[in-house]
Amino acid sequence: MRGAYCVVRYVPNPEQGEAINIGLILISSGKGRVKFQIGNLIDFSTDPAHLKPPKELIESAKSYVKDLRKRAKNVDPIALLSGVHRDLLNNIQISEPYSCEIDDLNSFFYSLYGKVIRLPSGHAHRLGT
Repeated sequence: MRGAYCVVRYVPNPEQGEAINIGLILISSGKGRVKFQIGNLIDFSTDPAHLKPPKELIESAKSYVKDLRKRAKNVDPIALLSGVHRDLLNNIQISEPYSCEIDDLNSFFYSLYGKVIRLPSGHAHRLGT
């Protein structure tokens, strides 16, 4: 099945351009399944303190993305993610949406999540459980 994904980033000061990947959103076409994780299992210990996003920003982004599930059926995933790109708060930004082919939604999601998010050692095996 076709789908699209984007990387969610925290940008504490957009003028400076520093960013850290904090999540992933994946939407499959057809049934419009939305899978996402934002702020889960991320190791901020090696980052400067200002790159750790406030919990309320993460919760706000999660809430917004949860509402995508209502709009995701029979909608082009690229178009839907492009709308998210415009709607999120200034400090929470997403990459441009990327098209993808998905055989198994969960496997694809967790494989990609492990590649774009820096996880604490020993946590990669727990993704998806």
